[in-house]
Amino acid sequence: MIIKWLVLFYMILLSRPGNWKNDCTKVHRIFTNKYGHLKLYTSASVDNKKAIALYKKFGFEKKYVFEYEAEGRKHKDVRMIAQL
Repeated sequence: MIIKWLVLFYMILLSRPGNWKNDCTKVHRIFTNKYGHLKLYTSASVDNKKAIALYKKFGFEKKYVFEYEAEGRKHKDVRMIAQL
């Protein structure tokens, strides 16, 4: 449960404006100190270049593109993985 909460918190920090870099660094330290190295998965719309660039800054790598349908619309996202 705590891992899910920390991952959610980490993703929220990445998506908000402001001094997120320091916040993300703190969350990263919490992860590695408590749990060791973890694999984190995230995804972003293939059109969201800013999010993809931001995730890359934090060590996420593109793995594959997938499509899904939600609320009657088709979406195309890129799956990204980082080893913390």
